[in-house]
Amino acid sequence: MNLFSRAKRFLGRHWLAATFGVILALTLVGYAPILQKQFLQEDFVQVGIRHFDAQVAAQTGEWLPLAWKWGFVAPVTKRAVIRVLRDWTLWTDYFAWGLNPLGYHLTNLLLHILTSFAVTLLMWRLNKHKASAAFAGVLFAALSIHPEAVADIPSRGHELVTLFMTLTLVFYTRWSSRVARVWAWVCFALALLAVETALTLPLLLILYDLIYQRAAGWKTLAKRQAPFWFILLAYIGARVLLFGGGGGTPSFQDAASWLFFWSGYTQYAADPFSADIALWQVIALNALYFGALFAYRHRRAVVFGLLWIPVPLLAALAFPPQERYFYPASVGLALALADILRDPLPRWKFSRALGAGAAAALLILYAVSLYRLNENWRNASWLAQNILAQVQALQPTFPDDAEIVFVGLPARARRAPVFSDPLNIQYAIALTYNNPTLRATSAAAFPPFAENPDRTFFFEYNERALAERVDLENQLRQNLACENNISEIAWNFGADTQGWTEWNELANARVENGVWEMDATGGDPILGSPLINVRGARLDALQIKMRARADHSPLQGEIYWRTRAMDDFSPAFVANFQVIADGALHDYEIKLPVQEDDAIAQLRFDPADAPAHIAIDSIAIVCK
Repeated sequence: MNLFSRAKRFLGRHWLAATFGVILALTLVGYAPILQKQFLQEDFVQVGIRHFDAQVAAQTGEWLPLAWKWGFVAPVTKRAVIRVLRDWTLWTDYFAWGLNPLGYHLTNLLLHILTSFAVTLLMWRLNKHKASAAFAGVLFAALSIHPEAVADIPSRGHELVTLFMTLTLVFYTRWSSRVARVWAWVCFALALLAVETALTLPLLLILYDLIYQRAAGWKTLAKRQAPFWFILLAYIGARVLLFGGGGGTPSFQDAASWLFFWSGYTQYAADPFSADIALWQVIALNALYFGALFAYRHRRAVVFGLLWIPVPLLAALAFPPQERYFYPASVGLALALADILRDPLPRWKFSRALGAGAAAALLILYAVSLYRLNENWRNASWLAQNILAQVQALQPTFPDDAEIVFVGLPARARRAPVFSDPLNIQYAIALTYNNPTLRATSAAAFPPFAENPDRTFFFEYNERALAERVDLENQLRQNLACENNISEIAWNFGADTQGWTEWNELANARVENGVWEMDATGGDPILGSPLINVRGARLDALQIKMRARADHSPLQGEIYWRTRAMDDFSPAFVANFQVIADGALHDYEIKLPVQEDDAIAQLRFDPADAPAHIAIDSIAIVCK
């Protein structure tokens, strides 16, 4: 017996072990960059929440409430959920690895390997063909749409639910075995404890029975299905009992349109052949999908795999398309492709050779794309860590309760996120400084106001370099406020306008001998104050000392104010007063009807409603 024959015989006997070895090797190679990936995006949030909660629990000794909290409450959305399996495995990783991301990634990679092997077992149960079963598992391991589900640590729930949904089907196909039936029920229960996608699993069981067991009769099938529906009802009942309802419901405000949803998941199914997708491509690819359903309608594994794809996506209807949501659906894609490529053109004598060649080419394409996409995730994490290192270099420490505002942070780097959500940078900064009181956020522009200017810091990211905007911080801290026992905010115009500016219908403005003089050239002269920060509860009155000279008297003056919540001044926020235009110096006190909770950000002073000569000696905000 030659070497080739012996190898073939060995693989025939030990094909499952060989398949597992290939899946293991392919995963370690394709996901090798992930082993170097640092915390990124949602990693900061999920690990950060657990880190700071664990610190509190270590001080108080209250670990049991913590176990309940993060098994039945979504850490970010605070929705009532039952995701015990996902959350407690994350806790296990935290206690084992702390803030070392390698351990979390090893767990995710292990789950991906086990899920890929479960796909192999399921395909073997479906068509009893070793080569296509092996290829289904290897193909699932290499699919290039999976990096988000595997590289993003909190996406572990999608791995867990896919693993146990697939194992449920594996055991369900062995219904004659009592042990297999029990394991099918257990796996379904575990899937429900991972992510709500498992709610769609009974539909997959019905789909399997209609395709493979239809001859058994509806009574037999109903008997097979009944325990799963009982488990499902028990799960829903537990949610009602625990939460007084089904649990927190997702917001549909961000739900995708049907076209966006359909296009997004069509693109994911076609990855990496399409980086973006137009409507005509969506139609063409879906026509190919339905064409394959028709052409291979007598190949049950193909039909089952193709019909599997949309079923798990029903659980994601309330959300915009995400790559991680496609992870459970891609089991069906792997099953269908593997069975098609086993014998793509049955009437052609070279069909199997064609299928083998196409399978090899497809696997290479997926593997190369997979590695490159995982490099994107690793590089995005390095970019995030580089930004955090620059922050530390600029500010080694922050005071407690500091507000840190970032402008220009990258949301994505190629196909990997960096800081795509405000909470990402919040927990990234908190973890970096090990201080949960720090509040960081990303913004499109720097805010001109802050509750605590002395504890507010601005950073701008541009061309991979981070700079602290000390100029804006100083300006912010110069915003005048009725704080620290200040009795008034006064502008005396000793040498200049002290931040006040002429906005409209004013000429010949000048500061002379401590007086700001100007000529109003029309009926709408306007002056603008510098930025201030005065709470309505601290405001007593506005005092103006000035003289005016005009052809007639009195004139009408107006004081407008805008709050921090307003983009511009409004005629609804104005106080009127009479201006005596006799050329003499007069004192005016204006009460502004400002709500106590409002914070005045700026004043607008219209000193006259007709042409006049204006000389302002002082303006003062009197504080309570």
